[in-house]
Amino acid sequence: MRSAEAADYWRAIAKSPGRPNELRSLSYKKLAGLLDGEIPFSSPITAVCGLSGAGKSALLRAIWAALDWSAASRRLEVRNRLSGAELKAIVNVDGTEAISSIKIDNEDLHTDPAAPIEVLHFDPSIIAASLQQRFCSLQGLPQLLDAYQPIELTTDEVRTIGFVSKKNYQSIRIFEIDEFEGEEVLPFVQVKDDQFEYDSRTMSLGEISILLCFWTLRRAQAKAIFLAEEPETYISPKSQEALMDYFASVCVRKQLFIIFTTHSPQMVARLNEDQVRFFYRTREGSRLASLDQDLTMRRLVGLEVPTDVCVPVEDRAAREFARLLVARADHSLSIRIDIVDVGGHSEITKLRKLVPKSLRSFVLVGVYDGDMRRSIETGENEWPMIFLPGTIPIEQSFQNLSRTHTRVFADKSGRTAHDFEVALAELDGSDHHDWLENLARSLHLSYEQLMMAGFECWYSLEDNKNQAKIFVDELKVAIEGPE
Repeated sequence: MRSAEAADYWRAIAKSPGRPNELRSLSYKKLAGLLDGEIPFSSPITAVCGLSGAGKSALLRAIWAALDWSAASRRLEVRNRLSGAELKAIVNVDGTEAISSIKIDNEDLHTDPAAPIEVLHFDPSIIAASLQQRFCSLQGLPQLLDAYQPIELTTDEVRTIGFVSKKNYQSIRIFEIDEFEGEEVLPFVQVKDDQFEYDSRTMSLGEISILLCFWTLRRAQAKAIFLAEEPETYISPKSQEALMDYFASVCVRKQLFIIFTTHSPQMVARLNEDQVRFFYRTREGSRLASLDQDLTMRRLVGLEVPTDVCVPVEDRAAREFARLLVARADHSLSIRIDIVDVGGHSEITKLRKLVPKSLRSFVLVGVYDGDMRRSIETGENEWPMIFLPGTIPIEQSFQNLSRTHTRVFADKSGRTAHDFEVALAELDGSDHHDWLENLARSLHLSYEQLMMAGFECWYSLEDNKNQAKIFVDELKVAIEGPE
């Protein structure tokens, strides 16, 4: 899978998040370790995160039980962990809302959705090692395999698995064995790479996990719900990144709805705040964090995404404005970038020319004030550049807003219109470069507080919202290159 292809899948998920079959929410009571609550789902890919013991696995198993109790109840650890719980899942089944509820006690009370949904539960920490042990201890395996016709994976499938595992496979064959007691079918895999031929008995657990995940999703029906317990178990960080791209591809191609638990920064690097739900421990039990706690929770859990984009801007006002703009328009992008004021447009140009473009650790994008649109030219072998919205500096734009939208600006600042007008009167004739700092001082606000108020006033105008979207789209193109 090429990087551009993976980016296309992620864009498709962002543009069309709806799925024919999807879990809208799960309500839970008396679920061991968690305070009674409800978790909504608004994306076809959602990661559930938290420190160890925060209830991630309990929640995922509760979803499984609410959607497919007959399968979930066959696992002893699921029945034990969910004992006493009351669950209600609201689902869309081919566009029709349905409710699946269950009370787990001595007599299971269960109401199925209006139509069946295929629910797959995948836990490599349990299945990978046990699968290898089972095949290693099996007597007469060659004779058993003779009775089965193997599945020869296509060239594209082989490349996809190699993309995730970071190996150069020549061929992959899968035997689907259905003769184990208590199991419907188990895969035995034979692979050939550019050096060796080997099979499930001698693979690393990471390779087995990747192949098991691929096999499970290959067999999945379209529109299924896929639940995965820490699918990154046993595999390297680079493979984890690739696994997420693979998830995006099957999510789009098969219209799957995917929920997984994870501790991995690589697994959440591409996900925004709507796609990552955090649980945190309290003395009473674990609680679902709100969306506005996303950055705090990422730091708490250790899932901060590495900064890989440097954005030099002209001054402090441009830095604060750009930071607020990107955070509002694209949260997942905002946590990747470092916006720094470098003291003028000439310094931005100098960085774009002097910093080698051959660097692989980060991307640099120069962002100039809007009044520089006709003054800056770009040359070969220079880092890309874009411009902030508008045709005048941010300070001057806010100064104009304070006159044309005084009451809105005052309200966003938490001040009365009268107090705001008095502060403005004190600053008549001020240069726009000094105006923001002086107004903040007059209103007894910090510079950042006033900048936030000015941004909210600016963003409340529909035309400015459109300009903000254009700016962020241009920034993405500058970072990733044109489609």
